[in-house]
Amino acid sequence: MRGRKVDFLTEIRRDRLKKRKKQPLQPTLFARISAVVREYRLTEDFVTSLTAREIRLPSDVDPVIPRDRKPLVVPLYALVTEEEYRVTRGILQKVSNPYLTYVRSPEDILFSGPLFRRNPALPPGQLVRWPFETLLLCELAKEEVQRLLAHQGKGVSEVIRKRVERLEAFVASVESE
Repeated sequence: MRGRKVDFLTEIRRDRLKKRKKQPLQPTLFARISAVVREYRLTEDFVTSLTAREIRLPSDVDPVIPRDRKPLVVPLYALVTEEEYRVTRGILQKVSNPYLTYVRSPEDILFSGPLFRRNPALPPGQLVRWPFETLLLCELAKEEVQRLLAHQGKGVSEVIRKRVERLEAFVASVESE
């Protein structure tokens, strides 16, 4: 009886060890933001410019071509100067949303707040693939298409129909990848 109990306990331990996967170390949010601060030499002036702004969709979305994101090398641990530390802490205090995990540029930091407020459920694949400005313009385009189509019953002019087509093509180009 005792032998089966020991075998059973050993088997349980072995199964638990197999289930436990080694999780690779990931850079912290602080390390990611400090990498952006260092790469782009951000100062405290940038932190003071982080205020809520109204972002508008450009009247002509054709020149807004979705572009790839520039890669950012994020160290596992952040070694920063005192100035970089203050800037990084300031950014983390002023901009607090889950999209900061995917930031690669100062523009991404600026657009992360408005983007998160408009759509807090974007899939990680899109956040990794596209600059936040492009994603924000896509969300604004969706809203404008809905607004324009709501007025469709009143008779849509040719200009509005073409605008809706361009906006839908832009949204499709971002969401298809």
